[in-house]
Amino acid sequence: MLPIQFLQLVVPSFVMRYFIRSVANDIVRDDDLLISEGNDVNSLTESEVLAACELRGLPTLSGMSATAMKQCLLNHLLMVHEFQESSDGVSNEIVVLYLPSLRKALKKS
Repeated sequence: MLPIQFLQLVVPSFVMRYFIRSVANDIVRDDDLLISEGNDVNSLTESEVLAACELRGLPTLSGMSATAMKQCLLNHLLMVHEFQESSDGVSNEIVVLYLPSLRKALKKS
């Protein structure tokens, strides 16, 4: 993976912002679809669950079972759904970008 300093020299910041925003939008749309389907993560294949967890910054340890990853994804969807119900106009894209760091902070406390 390239260091961020190199990317800042080569890629203009507006391009990086656009890329990050588009990834966040993709995650939000994917989460919305999964939530609208009733949080049915059991219908996903193992590779789909792995990709979804990696994209969201959820644990994907090599020895981790598909069931454990599905549970992590389900917990993520429940947290997103809770936020959507209680948010006062806060953009879901912003929250999606901060969820991995919020999870890490909550684990420490």
